[in-house]
Amino acid sequence: IFSPQRLFGLVCTMVIGLSPEVCASLVKNLQAKGVKFEAGLTDEEFTAIEQRCGIKFPPDLRAFLATALPVGDKWTHWRPIDQLPTNLNTGFVEGVVFDVEQNNVWSDSFGVRGESDAENAVKARQWLESHAPKLVPIYAHRAMCSSPCVAEQPVLSIWQTDIIVYGFDLPHYLSEEFHFEP
Repeated sequence: IFSPQRLFGLVCTMVIGLSPEVCASLVKNLQAKGVKFEAGLTDEEFTAIEQRCGIKFPPDLRAFLATALPVGDKWTHWRPIDQLPTNLNTGFVEGVVFDVEQNNVWSDSFGVRGESDAENAVKARQWLESHAPKLVPIYAHRAMCSSPCVAEQPVLSIWQTDIIVYGFDLPHYLSEEFHFEP
């Protein structure tokens, strides 16, 4: 018997990411903008990261990072794998919690508002840790959702509770962030 999660995982593995030509073009355009690269992640590295962090790389991001791994201050440091946090959402969650504590932000999804900022922070953090989608960080505060694991998904810019679509897909996002024609 197939569970929905198992069926979804099987479907996810059948989705094709960016073509090698598109990935090579993105790398070339980013290099022209001064981005440095290392050898792309291997299948074994992807598996180890996914297991450690409890994520699935979206097919487009996986294809891109397999081609070449961008490195630098704002890029996600995927190596060494054993130094990656096991929860990649922590920074994003803490940004929302900051707004709950400091800016009186509240969502009815968090439940009934508490008596104190500290109580509200706990409620918000608990809700986000159990309900928010797992995110795969890319660059600075830009990320893609781990689920659904589909190609051509948007790239989000997440700064506290300011969450916008920064790119309709990975190539569009990279061209916007680094100012080149896709």
